[in-house]
Amino acid sequence: MGNEDESAVVVFNGEIYNHLISRKDLEAKGHVFRTRCDTEVLVYLYEGDLSEILLNQRGLAKDIFKKRK
Repeated sequence: MGNEDESAVVVFNGEIYNHLISRKDLEAKGHVFRTRCDTEVLVYLYEGDLSEILLNQRGLAKDIFKKRK
């Protein structure tokens, strides 16, 4: 799943239980979601601050993210 301009892509197999909280914060910052999928939240969190992801999503590893060149 990618961000608005497909410059960041995430491949994720799991479930994020608190994604609705993060989603509301991200929408307030101007992000436009195309789906209701919890995975889309990760892309926008990555764009903002990787440390936020690691704290908010309980230590997800950096290697789940892949940026397109």
